[in-house]
Amino acid sequence: MRSPTFRREQRLALWLLLAIGVLVIVIGVPLVISGSLRLRIAYDLGIAPGKVVPKIAGADPNIALITVTVNKPDAQGRPIQTALALYIATTTPDGITLQDLNQPRTLRVPLDHYDLVSADADASHLLFVADESGGTKKAVLVTVKSGQVAPLPAGQTAPNLPGDWTTPIWQTAAVGCNSASPGFTFVACVQGPKLAAFFAGDWQIEMLKYGDIDYGFSLFRGLGAQPIGGWAQDDRTFYFQNERGIWKATVSPDELKRR
Repeated sequence: MRSPTFRREQRLALWLLLAIGVLVIVIGVPLVISGSLRLRIAYDLGIAPGKVVPKIAGADPNIALITVTVNKPDAQGRPIQTALALYIATTTPDGITLQDLNQPRTLRVPLDHYDLVSADADASHLLFVADESGGTKKAVLVTVKSGQVAPLPAGQTAPNLPGDWTTPIWQTAAVGCNSASPGFTFVACVQGPKLAAFFAGDWQIEMLKYGDIDYGFSLFRGLGAQPIGGWAQDDRTFYFQNERGIWKATVSPDELKRR
């Protein structure tokens, strides 16, 4: 016959197992369900990069990062694809404001929305086009260097300048692994579906040394769709955006290490 002491120890063991089970459920279920929680924990534990990269805008369909992909000759004269970050566009009922990412100024585009943004080959001009009721369109041309904003005449949807004014800039805005910084110091590279088995996050931005991909560092791990992105003219500031917000990262060549 089992002693009362043995039965008490059995009950204690059962209660301990039950408590552990409840604890596993309380902690484990949210971790399984919430990707955001897993990523926050990974940031805190230092196993995911990006905790210190500032988020400068939240999820808002009225705020957009305006980037343009251009071909720029490197030191050997080879045309290299470069992703330029030009503006953060905020759409309001009073018009579109453009926060210049390379000069301390804000521009105003007299449109209450836009359906197309296109650029010329060297991104010296941007064209904003809005579809209006009745099948009409309004277009506004922005000269990037001077900041001049000029509405086109009624019915005109392309400026009298050479360029492809029908292809949207976002068609080539995704961060792949082939867009160098303007000074040819870095290449921003997004690792995507092949890393979908991350414990935390859906994609990761790697910074590689231009011309020698054996050097680099991990910049940021994020959730959601793969981001669009581009470089400021200072060759050190990288902006990127997806449906969860906009981030601004400042990088240095000193961070490039042999991998």
